[in-house]
Amino acid sequence: MLLAVDVGNTNIVIGVWQGDKTIARFRITTRHDATSDEYVSLAHGLLGDIKLGKGSVEGAVMSSVVPPLVPRLVKVIERIAGVEPLVVGPGVKTGLNILYEDPREVGADRIVNCVAALSRWQPP
Repeated sequence: MLLAVDVGNTNIVIGVWQGDKTIARFRITTRHDATSDEYVSLAHGLLGDIKLGKGSVEGAVMSSVVPPLVPRLVKVIERIAGVEPLVVGPGVKTGLNILYEDPREVGADRIVNCVAALSRWQPP
């Protein structure tokens, strides 16, 4: 299984995939003041029917436009899935050549959207 987490200013979207099949997808409110324990509790409640844990999750990836939440949510992913997530951000090799004046200003959410689009369709 693959666990993917997209942290936005308003919502956090959590998805779980087994191969090409979506197992689960949830959207929760982004709370800047929530602790990692609160997010773990919430994630366990939402993902209760899915047996996530050591050995069942092959990998995890997270994109975030809310940098202060990244360390907390990395802990959450490690606790619920038993793996360290790949955090998409500056320095992560995505295969994209970002021709923006300052590539660090491009949101991780936009980068993963581009990678996803290129995995499905050929560029012009």
